[in-house]
Amino acid sequence: MLKKLQRKTLSVAQLVWYSLTLLVGATLTLLIFQLYLDIGPIFQEEAGVLSKQAVVISKKISLFQTLDKDRIYFSSEEVQSVVQEPFVKSIARFRSASFKVSGYTRASANIPAFYTELFFESVPDSCLDIQVDEWKSSEGSDFLPIIIPESYIKLYNFGFAESQGLPVLSKGMISQFPFHVSVSGNGKQHTYNSRIVGFSNKINSILVPDHFLKQANKIYGKPRQTRVSRLLVTFDDPSDSRILAYFNDKNYSINQEGLKAGKWKLMITIALGVMMSIGVIITAMSLFLILLSVHLIIQKNRTLILNLYSIGYRQEHIARFYRWTISTITSVILILSWGVALFLRGVYVDRFATYFKIGNIDSQLWIPVLILWAVVVVVYNLLLTRQIKGVLKML
Repeated sequence: MLKKLQRKTLSVAQLVWYSLTLLVGATLTLLIFQLYLDIGPIFQEEAGVLSKQAVVISKKISLFQTLDKDRIYFSSEEVQSVVQEPFVKSIARFRSASFKVSGYTRASANIPAFYTELFFESVPDSCLDIQVDEWKSSEGSDFLPIIIPESYIKLYNFGFAESQGLPVLSKGMISQFPFHVSVSGNGKQHTYNSRIVGFSNKINSILVPDHFLKQANKIYGKPRQTRVSRLLVTFDDPSDSRILAYFNDKNYSINQEGLKAGKWKLMITIALGVMMSIGVIITAMSLFLILLSVHLIIQKNRTLILNLYSIGYRQEHIARFYRWTISTITSVILILSWGVALFLRGVYVDRFATYFKIGNIDSQLWIPVLILWAVVVVVYNLLLTRQIKGVLKML
């Protein structure tokens, strides 16, 4: 009898609208939550790789630098200013060869003779984006390993080789060509056996081991103070918006290629945050709607509630039907949202597999589902009990 009377007080349209809005809001919230869990490790991996590398910082070349070459170098104060910035994790200096370098081969059946002038630079080993076994083992020997930019291979294959009718070369083939490197200066000269052992995607320079160049500058180099024209800078968070603002303000040139992963991370994080906020807002609006509806129902039927209380029904008996109805609908909708979110997760995992691999991460959607269910039930029951008490006080 009690349930039949109370069932007539409910509006089917309001319950349907509550169910639809809760389904949309909860599904969107759960889906964004799971998406963040799935792609988060990918961004962490990118950030970990990027933190071990460095972006190249130099001064922008203008007419004044052309007339006065000293303007392209960083002073000690300028280097220290970069180091002290809160977003800078570490800094390293390029070391340049201050002696004459040339490379050549002697004609043989497999290798034509060639001669070219070269330049050498070095960076700390920790700043290299590749690992080469010959790099450290060359110390103290007559073998000089060299790393060149990968872009040099593309320039040769698609530019020089094409115009000169020469064969194109792969990385593996180039790495097999031995040649000689002659270094000279201060009346001294030495010849090394050499070979290209790696190709860098980050540093656009001809690199030799730092320990070699440091020693060679002492023996063959010009006696002058060390001047720094380029810096290698690593950041705590490459997506920090202060980075580009700072270097633009200083009129420094920065290799933005190394910051792309950080930019994408920032943009996707913001997008996910906005979508998550929308989902939370829709969910909150659905909850507000049902609470408002129940409030109106209770106020509209307060005479019925007072009569039920007068004939012996306790407050708990009166509130039980509304609690059971809304809790049941909420539970069913949240379980349905959970299922829809899991289905959509399977769809985007298949789509993302084309671009990157998502690890075997177990779904954690049950955690927000349980939290949301508990919050809704607790808040709803408290407010419902308070409203019925307010009506009964009229007696």
